[in-house]
Amino acid sequence: MPGKHKPETTISPDRLRIIAEAINPHASDNWLRGFEIAVSIRPRASEADILAVAANINAEAASYELGVAAGFATAQEALERRASEFHANLNAKLANFEANVTGEPEPAADQPTLN
Repeated sequence: MPGKHKPETTISPDRLRIIAEAINPHASDNWLRGFEIAVSIRPRASEADILAVAANINAEAASYELGVAAGFATAQEALERRASEFHANLNAKLANFEANVTGEPEPAADQPTLN
């Protein structure tokens, strides 16, 4: 039945770029390239298909960014904790070294008082 055959539709590269920029106006070159590749494997994709591909790419990118941000925050906290521990350890060693060299504890001005 030739009358019931759905005509094939393709999207021009210019229209594809317009769609990509509308979906993600601040897209990186990598995002645009991924979008182009995802669409190129579907040469007869409709605009709805392309929008679905873009939604998947956006979801993957958002998930990746959240994972990177969480990983960075965890690493930042660990580095700050290690730096604090390092400084505390260094200060203790310096105080011990000073006491061993002078034979006296640190001056009273450096020690906490009850006043």
